[in-house]
Amino acid sequence: MMKNPQDMEIDKPLASLDLDSLVGIELRNWCRTQIGLEISVLEIMQSTLTDIGRKGLESLIAKHS
Repeated sequence: MMKNPQDMEIDKPLASLDLDSLVGIELRNWCRTQIGLEISVLEIMQSTLTDIGRKGLESLIAKHS
């Protein structure tokens, strides 16, 4: 996923941005360890970057409220 951030279409499903299951696993693991977000690889593949960002924010707010 080494893409220029300005070229990313954040409202497209990650699977359509050539995200494969191995990268999905790495993203899931990062979300879990860095922000405490429990999300499945399937959910990641069907989500957009906007969706994952929103879920991460909600997870952080719930953790620190």
